[in-house]
Amino acid sequence: MGKTVIGIAAIKEFGTPAIVIVPTTILLHQWVDEFKKYGIKATAIYGEEKMFGEISVITYQTARMEKYLPTLRMYRVVIFDEVHHLYGDITIKILYEIYDTAEYIIGLSATTKKEAEKGFKEQERFLPTEVEKYPVHFKGTEFEVPVNIVKVPIYLTPEEREEYEDATVTITKALRSIGPPDRWSKVAGDTQNPYSSLARGALKALQERRRVLSNAEGKLVKAVEIVKSEPDSQFLIFLESIAPAERLSVLLSSEGITNALITAKTKNEDKFKYFDDFKNGKIRVLLSVFALEEGINLPDIDKAIWLSTSRETPRYIIQRLGRITRPKQGKVATLYWVYAVNTVEEERLEKHGRLL
Repeated sequence: MGKTVIGIAAIKEFGTPAIVIVPTTILLHQWVDEFKKYGIKATAIYGEEKMFGEISVITYQTARMEKYLPTLRMYRVVIFDEVHHLYGDITIKILYEIYDTAEYIIGLSATTKKEAEKGFKEQERFLPTEVEKYPVHFKGTEFEVPVNIVKVPIYLTPEEREEYEDATVTITKALRSIGPPDRWSKVAGDTQNPYSSLARGALKALQERRRVLSNAEGKLVKAVEIVKSEPDSQFLIFLESIAPAERLSVLLSSEGITNALITAKTKNEDKFKYFDDFKNGKIRVLLSVFALEEGINLPDIDKAIWLSTSRETPRYIIQRLGRITRPKQGKVATLYWVYAVNTVEEERLEKHGRLL
């Protein structure tokens, strides 16, 4: 049961006029398509199309524009999809605009804000009631999708290991002398601070260590092996940066494995084509560089490979698992978590494994 189903059920329950506000045009089209399945006409508001209807779907980017904000006040039901995007300095104005006019304000998200995160105070003020919260794969409910977690270790090459350890030495010094990384930028910018130079070096070392883990050749080779081992399956592969993603795309293509790389810069028309080709079996592998964590609806996909490193946080884990755990009868999902032995990735795997 996806968020769209919950939103549509809410509109049926509470009535119209209703508007759904989403972060991307891809999600906008998915909502409109979902409404069609239920015989409901919804107006998509984006680009040059600005005619609001009884039920409308609009992006945050359009909704926050001064000339459209007043129109939002006509809606009785306001639904924010991926509501964790709402609390930015600009988008929060949407919530202030409709707070005193909408009868029902609903926020949909698999990853609500935690107390230490920016936006938590606004979440507590405007959307204080959390109605339902299931684990990402609906464990214990009729919608549960079992998930097999396959931990796949790889070893850094001698050169990669040397670069990794060199960076770690600097990072460790900074941790002992300055404290956690969230303090380093401030210290680095204070030229009067005796640890300013160390902080700057540590920030650079963090980037270098991330680069080593992201580009590790063993991960790319292992990903190809995994895909080849299941010739009848399709995969989502999550990566950290474009360079290794492009390298992996070449490796897959050399093995005759059709694939497409999607990044934040990929045009929407290209994304739609890739999704259609994926659904039709023309593409076996979708490669994502922070582009498919949320907002795609591919219910048949049941396998993913994680190669990225720096964002193994609860939010990203839940979002990525959500891509392969869309409910479908008889479905069993498999996650291959590829990590470098004797690195921080092992620590993260141990730390966040409980979420799985």
